Amino acid sequence: MSNEEKPKHIAIPEMEEPDEDPGNSQAEIDAHQCGSSRASATPGASRVHWKTRQKYEKILEDQIARRTLVRNSLEDRVDRIKLLCENPPENIRRHAKLHATMLERSESELRTLDTEIADLMRKLNPSDLVEDYDRVIFFEEMVIGAQSDLEDLQKASLADRSEHSVGGASADDQCIQPDADDQRASTPQMDPGDQRGPETNVSSLPMIVKVVQEKSRLFESYVNSKDIPVIQKFAKLKESLIGPARQEIAHISFCVSQYEIALKRIHDVYGDEQDAEQQHVKEISGLFNAKDLHRPDKLRHFHSTLSQNVLALVALGKRIDGLSTFLVHNLIRVLPRSLQLQFLDIYEDLRKSGDSRCELEVLIDFLERQVKIHRKIADSSTRYRSPTPYSSNDSQSNYKPARFEHQSANFSSTVINTSRTVPAGRHMYSCVFCEASHLSRNCKAPLTLEERKEKVSSKRACFRCLRLNHSAVNCKANVRCSICSHKHYPLMCPKQDKVSPSVSQCDVTTTILSSVDALEGSTLLPTGFVWAHFGNRKKKVRILLDTCSHRSYVSKRTISDLAAKPTDSTLLSLGSIGGNVSDVQRFQIYELSLQSCFSPQVVIPVRCLEIAEISKSVLPLVKQTYGLTPSADLGGDGEDLSIEILLGADILPKIEKEQKRLLDGLSAFNTQFGWFFYGGVVKESDTRPPSLCAFSLIQPWRPEESRVSPVEEEPLTKDIDFLWNSETLGIESPNENQNEIDELDEELIKHHRRTTRKLADGRFSVSLPFRNNLETLGDNESLTRSRLIRLLNSLANDQDTIGTIDKEISEYISNGYAEPAPPRIDGEPAHYLPIQAIVKSSPEYPTGKKSRIVKDASARSADRASLNDVLHQGPSLLPDILKVLIHVRRFKYAVAADVEKAFLQIKVNPDHRTFLRFLWPLGISTNPRARWQEFWNTSLDFGLVCSPFLFCQTIKLLLESQAAEDTQKSALANEVIDSYYMDDVFSGGDSLNEASHKIKLLFEMFYAGKFRLRKWSTNSSALADIIPLTVPFPDVNVTCEKTDAKLLGVKWNQREDSLGVFTKKALVEMKSDRASKRILLKALAQLFDPLGIMSPSTVSAKILLQKLWKKARDWDEDLEGDDLDDFVRFRECIERSSSLSVPRPLKTDDRNLAVRELHTFSDASLSAYGCVCYVRDIFSSGPAKVSFLMSKARVSPLKSKQTIHRLELQGAVVAARIALRVGNYLIPQPERKLYYTDNAACLGWLRDSNAKWKTFVANRTREILSSSRPSDWSYVKSSDNPADILSRAMDINEEATKLMWLKGPPWLEPFGKDPSLHPLNTPRATTETDAERIEEICMMTVSAPQEHLFDELSLISRTNSWPKIVRIWAFTRRVAQKFCQTRVRLDQQGSLGQTAMNSGRDPPINLLTISTEEFVLSRDDLIRRIQQRRFPIEYSSECQSVPKTSSLFKYSPFFSEDRFIRSRTRLERAESFTYDEIYPILLPSDEPAVKLLILNIHARECLHSGGIVGTLHNLRRRYLVLKARRLTKTS
Repeated sequence: MSNEEKPKHIAIPEMEEPDEDPGNSQAEIDAHQCGSSRASATPGASRVHWKTRQKYEKILEDQIARRTLVRNSLEDRVDRIKLLCENPPENIRRHAKLHATMLERSESELRTLDTEIADLMRKLNPSDLVEDYDRVIFFEEMVIGAQSDLEDLQKASLADRSEHSVGGASADDQCIQPDADDQRASTPQMDPGDQRGPETNVSSLPMIVKVVQEKSRLFESYVNSKDIPVIQKFAKLKESLIGPARQEIAHISFCVSQYEIALKRIHDVYGDEQDAEQQHVKEISGLFNAKDLHRPDKLRHFHSTLSQNVLALVALGKRIDGLSTFLVHNLIRVLPRSLQLQFLDIYEDLRKSGDSRCELEVLIDFLERQVKIHRKIADSSTRYRSPTPYSSNDSQSNYKPARFEHQSANFSSTVINTSRTVPAGRHMYSCVFCEASHLSRNCKAPLTLEERKEKVSSKRACFRCLRLNHSAVNCKANVRCSICSHKHYPLMCPKQDKVSPSVSQCDVTTTILSSVDALEGSTLLPTGFVWAHFGNRKKKVRILLDTCSHRSYVSKRTISDLAAKPTDSTLLSLGSIGGNVSDVQRFQIYELSLQSCFSPQVVIPVRCLEIAEISKSVLPLVKQTYGLTPSADLGGDGEDLSIEILLGADILPKIEKEQKRLLDGLSAFNTQFGWFFYGGVVKESDTRPPSLCAFSLIQPWRPEESRVSPVEEEPLTKDIDFLWNSETLGIESPNENQNEIDELDEELIKHHRRTTRKLADGRFSVSLPFRNNLETLGDNESLTRSRLIRLLNSLANDQDTIGTIDKEISEYISNGYAEPAPPRIDGEPAHYLPIQAIVKSSPEYPTGKKSRIVKDASARSADRASLNDVLHQGPSLLPDILKVLIHVRRFKYAVAADVEKAFLQIKVNPDHRTFLRFLWPLGISTNPRARWQEFWNTSLDFGLVCSPFLFCQTIKLLLESQAAEDTQKSALANEVIDSYYMDDVFSGGDSLNEASHKIKLLFEMFYAGKFRLRKWSTNSSALADIIPLTVPFPDVNVTCEKTDAKLLGVKWNQREDSLGVFTKKALVEMKSDRASKRILLKALAQLFDPLGIMSPSTVSAKILLQKLWKKARDWDEDLEGDDLDDFVRFRECIERSSSLSVPRPLKTDDRNLAVRELHTFSDASLSAYGCVCYVRDIFSSGPAKVSFLMSKARVSPLKSKQTIHRLELQGAVVAARIALRVGNYLIPQPERKLYYTDNAACLGWLRDSNAKWKTFVANRTREILSSSRPSDWSYVKSSDNPADILSRAMDINEEATKLMWLKGPPWLEPFGKDPSLHPLNTPRATTETDAERIEEICMMTVSAPQEHLFDELSLISRTNSWPKIVRIWAFTRRVAQKFCQTRVRLDQQGSLGQTAMNSGRDPPINLLTISTEEFVLSRDDLIRRIQQRRFPIEYSSECQSVPKTSSLFKYSPFFSEDRFIRSRTRLERAESFTYDEIYPILLPSDEPAVKLLILNIHARECLHSGGIVGTLHNLRRRYLVLKARRLTKTS
């Protein structure tokens, strides 16, 4: 190792030790309560001088950084070793030695750094030692696993080499050429792993003697004693020898007469048995210094070396009792103390029982049993554990998570390990991409780069190292991309073109019950009858044995019959059929006794989990026992055949016997309860289709926690998101696929309905919808404590705020929304939520401040998942806000109600409350030294990502139940289901009686679920007086005369009953001294106008923002010139438009509505485009009424400069979308929808076929005409088009403009002018439409000669895939064949007539698919054409006269019966090869198609692996390509 590679060790000076042991986190809490301004992390470090402490903290930081580099290098080395084990190269021994050396070097350096860092941590901060020690153990286990893999790989390599070198002769060996063997023998050859050189080292001679003697015995048995040619024996002898032994006979001539001489030479040099004995004894003596035998891999190597060498010495004539005399004492001395005591006790018992075996034999047997025990434990842990970075068990990659599948009756139920223990330091990572338990940089999820970026951004992870809770700006990770060398991992590289899908690592699931198909017969499962005992009660039950379930289960019915009492309980995650949604529940554990029906003395105790039922199916009985008695399934006497108990792998070893039978299609095995049978198919006519109980159970693991800081969201991003989300409001639905609910959403809704319970007081109790990654959840206790300390420290000088928060939490607890949490149970999961306090100034409160407590469910500890990460968000159940606003406008008397503390009225399943723990020093406002207390939420909290879904679905469930109970409430319940928006409820009526009746029903329906409607708003003072009498709450709040009430964020002037826009906050933002792009964006974000009442004003600000964006102005750069003038103009327009409003009710009188029409106007300019909608109600008497419905304005795109006609078409598209959506929301719906535009080109495009227009116009006209007819569109003059006000961003404060904007053109009134009389409303062509017309192209075809009709040259030059060439050629041949058949039929038509021609037609075929036969014929035809073009002389003469100058001459070509030029080889006499392998097809190397053929073989048959050798191996199975190796290398 060079000086640069050696670790630089530091000398750690001794620091002053504390007098006491480090305290826990409560010491820090007490320090805060005593008012200390600076509390150290641990008491032990408080006595260190602060300058000395800073110095050592710097040293510790440097050492940790160096250790991080070493660990990264070590992980890379382990990954390489894993790849080496999966794809071993030819010279495996050399690679294994190199990796072993580098691994040992990294381990030594890492061990030194760990020791130094531990010393520093012990002096500075002892509390960090626990977490650091876990990581140290983790890397030690990683190194041990990698070393074990290398040892196994080297042993497997030696075994393969030995087997190959001494294998029996086959028929193929007859092809060995003596001259070739002579050439090999004449050159001394050495083993690739042997670096000793040609001279034999004397010290290594015993080792060589041992190996050569072993091979000599094998050679004598498998080669020399066989009846094969002597020259072949000689060849095998040379192949079996390696190193110096091979050199001993290298000078001997390779002929029959020299064979005996070579054998004698080897026997003379290496036949001395004394040297072999010396080597065996030396290897056993090496075991006297063995260490770390408590490790399974070390003990396995110890036993293997000892047993092999002892058996070898016995084979050489040594007595084992003589070896025992001088070996056993030294061997026992190196064993661990526990193994020493066990062995001595066993040996003493055997000696007393009269066992005559010597001590060495007993020791070898004892070690063998210990190795088997360790192997079983290892197999069990790897079977039920996620793959580790160093695991070499390939079987783990075959485990996949269960997926949800629709089935009518057959389900598969899975159970995940419920008692798995995670080794110390084994981190359960939470991948930011797929949320599985592996490192994010090793994720194989098939995601695009954009999808990965979106997930990293949503998880607030670092784009560089992919870890959580910090940004790339502050990241110090040393990460380099192997593709572009930038600071990120390769899977985040923009230059990575393709993402190959792969199966990501996941938790191992095991099947409890398999699907049983009962259509024709039922598969026999291992079932039987036993007696189940509990106390003095017993019951005969039928059991099912399941080797894949590692726990046992009992049905609830059996527990009830036995009156059993639980002995314990555990918290487990109950998954759905597909494992998508999990529900954490507490399961009871029962201890039962199972007694055999045939042998009463056989009683087996079992521990079972209670579940509702094991299986709903009646599994078939055994009908034939094949003479195996007693049969456990015949022990019943008319008892119920349902499965009551399932015995898993935890109990099966106690009841199984070694007797097993393989019968006719069945397997049988004997147990303590009798014989069990499984497999085969039993005919059962009366068996019902099975319906198994599907469930998944997992005991979540509680990982370690670490302290992190929360990441605050950038407010500017919120403003931008709000602005652009408002842009799509009304055009794109918030739930675009609301009618197409996917499987996960369906499962979430089913999970809610299945787990929601109505409590005795009427409230609902819901369960949290967990994902299947619950084991990655951190407990966050340390993070919660640190965040609370930080909060209290920041408010140390603000006692009023602390008092406000303490009062809020006290009320929170007194109202029953939270309660003191019981102590945590060891081994069960829990999660703590940090508190976030939102305090606002409010003069209504005594302290002048209003607080709101929110739990941060997105807080994470290091790489642990947060609570929101393991919860499903659920589908959005909120309706379109436009639908709700239009619904409110349909009533003359409107009523709005708010659910008081909506989320908190829903209780949480008691089993899930352990995940909602939080800390707070209750009473800190009056007692600064109040103790910290632990609480948990009993109600649904605001910070959970699933809270909106659970609340909306619970309200829907409540309303559905109310509608089912009372038919009078059915109509109103359905109305509210379609219009409630989170905790706001809207209704009304056209009369006071109707409205008051609905108010009464609303209160009754919601109060049935304990949801209090306390805040009410209405436009009628009469209703305001009725509401307090209807709602029996003393604190009910009713508003009816407010001029600035809120209606879903829209300004509601209740006195005038009109809707407007809040402009106060926007004006406050713009009235500052500065004008910048940031202020403009903030002002726009404060204007919430979903109805588009102020669209002409707001679109001017959007146009200005677009200009500033185009000019690349900085966010805080002051505006000047025209930009400043536009800013000021927008501010003044907003000031004047603050009073602009539209009437809320669409119907204001009691006249009978005759016809309702929807009129939509569209227009566009080079800056903006949009539309405006009006409702025209025509009554049976009197004038019609026109009401403003809504408008939508959008700025013109910058990326592509569109013509004014195309922008007008864009405005028409917006008009069609808006009219389609709001038309469906209106009640009653409009009978007619009319559209208007002032662009003649747009009308011309709509009135003609869209097939004539270019793609841009054709796609948009197709969308418009999908929801309207051409006759619905009319031309209107710009002066009569209110959408012109919007596109030009005109000031709507002028009276004429305002009247046009709110009421539409005057001819909408019954006495106005009809626009249909305009001449442009008659269909006719215009010059503007011709610009988008598709150009007509005239083509002339020229027929080519018949022999050049199908030329594959142009085909190959335009295609880069061999299968594609073959498929295209197959289609070409099919067309040619059909063409020839058509010509024949046409020639025969004159003589045979039409009937004969029709009868001769071929049956129809699928023109879109190519059959296998067609594909093979086309491939062969292409190869023949290639040979015909590249070997014209040989092909034309059918290889009868091949000149010597031909490139094919040396391959002995011949023309086969299938018209291929093939090569003769030396395999002509072989019988085990195919015809293509013996006579391969000759192909040129300068043909592009041949290169594509090689690439296809490399991709399809070699799977992009194997290199040149593998590709050539597969290529030569059928083809012999000239200069194949060179062509393969370049390809």
